[in-house]
Amino acid sequence: MTLCLFSKVSGQTLYTSYIFKGTIGTNPIVLTFLIPDHFYNYDQGTYYYTKQKKKIKFRGPDISKIGANGVQKMTETVNGKKTGYFLFTNLDVMKAKTIAGNWYTMDGKTSYPVVLNLEKIKEP
Repeated sequence: MTLCLFSKVSGQTLYTSYIFKGTIGTNPIVLTFLIPDHFYNYDQGTYYYTKQKKKIKFRGPDISKIGANGVQKMTETVNGKKTGYFLFTNLDVMKAKTIAGNWYTMDGKTSYPVVLNLEKIKEP
């Protein structure tokens, strides 16, 4: 008698959500970083203005592409079009209680300060 056992391993990535509340300029936002259960993925997430509640996606560079000065660029997209970007210095989402940086239009001509405070962490 032969007995065969099979195990199904899921390739699904699990994400921990780091939810921050704060502002872009004077506009209140809620921003969620999605941190994967493995570190070869990009930083990514969504944010929304509390008045509109329409989610805007953002994505950062591979961790190996962060600038030598610690600056990390996260580009936002709306309907597949790049509409703006964040610049954060020495961003460590998993340890930060407060994050500060700037948001820019894609042409870099307009910018607003960004200040975010950790609200909660949701495990997968």
